[in-house]
Amino acid sequence: MDRDRLIDELEDLYRRSYRRFLRVAIAVVGDESVGHDVVQEAFARAIRLGASYRGDGTVEAWLWRVLVNAARAARQPRNEVVEELSTAFADVGGVSTDDERVRAWVAALPDVFRRLPRGVQAQIGPACIAPMGAYWLRSRLQDMRLTLGRDVVAAEQRRDCDRVLLRLSGGESREVDHVVLGTGFHVDVRRYDFLTPELIRSMRLADGSPVLGTGLESSVPGLHFIGASAAHSFGPVMRFVVGTAYAAPGLARHVTGRPPAPLIRAW
Repeated sequence: MDRDRLIDELEDLYRRSYRRFLRVAIAVVGDESVGHDVVQEAFARAIRLGASYRGDGTVEAWLWRVLVNAARAARQPRNEVVEELSTAFADVGGVSTDDERVRAWVAALPDVFRRLPRGVQAQIGPACIAPMGAYWLRSRLQDMRLTLGRDVVAAEQRRDCDRVLLRLSGGESREVDHVVLGTGFHVDVRRYDFLTPELIRSMRLADGSPVLGTGLESSVPGLHFIGASAAHSFGPVMRFVVGTAYAAPGLARHVTGRPPAPLIRAW
């Protein structure tokens, strides 16, 4: 994208979305006046760094990354930022590139994630829950036989023993004691049989997930959701153990009547 067109898009975003950018900046820095400075710096930085925009996403998504970086830099001294960027992530998604580091930071700040446009959220969520294992799993799996890049084309129970025979797409076969189908699932609280129909009809939902506000509270006062059902509103870390670092104090402060913390990190 040429520089003139980029500047036109940035000016349009400034007019249309300034307040949204400001809300996120304030959530990170905890001060409205500093938040205004952060937004101004983010747009100025985007113009200066225009050549780094590769066009592999929308200008708005790229600008959100610039804004989060600017807000982080304004929140604490630079030497502390550099140290935390290299060590403190939510441990979801990769952190080997600049884009992945920004994505990990946003995922680790659920209150920031909640204020982002849905289009930007949709780019962060799937990238953070791609199939992968934590670094601490390697030692546990080093003696296990792993077969990758194969599909199971047939499965049958052995008649002479209590085992299952799997036939793979590469022509191999495996005889196993147990088969676990890791198909994933789609959150839909309308299928929770412990919620009454009246409660479900009273809730604001988005594709089956409850739309949550401060304290992970649904549109039904006093009804809170944590875990995977909170991921639509608060981001992918809600699906992981690390998300409890945000969910537990956030929920506790709300139900005990204490004001929400300016920013709770999920690590």
